Amino acid sequence: MKSLKIHLIVAVLSIIFLEGCAYKVLFWEHNMWQDMRGIITMVEPADLTVYRKLLPDQFAMPDEPMVGVYVFDFLDTEPWPVTFTKVLKPYREATILLRCTYKDQVGWYSLTMPVTDEAADIGGRRLGFPKYVADNIVLAQADSGWVGTVDHQGKKPISLEFTPRPRAEMGKLAPLKDEFMQGKGSAAEIKGPFILLRPPGKGPKVNVILCSPPSRVAIETGMVRIDLAEPWNTLVPRGTVSVGLFERLTLGATQKDVK
Repeated sequence: MKSLKIHLIVAVLSIIFLEGCAYKVLFWEHNMWQDMRGIITMVEPADLTVYRKLLPDQFAMPDEPMVGVYVFDFLDTEPWPVTFTKVLKPYREATILLRCTYKDQVGWYSLTMPVTDEAADIGGRRLGFPKYVADNIVLAQADSGWVGTVDHQGKKPISLEFTPRPRAEMGKLAPLKDEFMQGKGSAAEIKGPFILLRPPGKGPKVNVILCSPPSRVAIETGMVRIDLAEPWNTLVPRGTVSVGLFERLTLGATQKDVK
């Protein structure tokens, strides 16, 4: 009963904070994602002109432009106030992210974020994530590695193939990549928060989502083949290979709405 009351109070506060204005902070009591696993990678953009065009006008280019991509399976979730009447169930999710700067804060802007659950879609869009319900998202073992694929309307907009490889065999990496491969980060293991527009992709409100340091169950380094079947795929040419991680962890989040 006590837990139910707490969640009801948080839900009411969520409505007030989400619909209000000015500077707000919303804390979740628990880690929202109790058990999650997936492939995550980051790679330098091949086309900086396209990169700049894809960033909203409110956001500036960072000192070190980078594209982040992941496919995750959320195996166990906690109740999520922003889904309101929808119950958040275990689901899968993928995204393509661009590193950006907003008011001297460096973070990640999400270009697209397919999911497999309606509640995750509704809750995410309320926060500014450009989510949509895909036909299917698969994360499965393949030989000694893993494959993560999004299927939607006869296409595969996001596909990642993870092959294990020791970090020692990768040589010298750019500072951001090196830190990433050491497992140092916050927003699903990529350093910096999510910086989003609300409504998604339009604004005018800017939403900052801070992710708490994850608790890892397992982490494995490797190389990731990236295939993005998007209109702007010159950003990361199909078949590009970059460093990446396969990991299992839990993660919590904090939200800030910024005018």
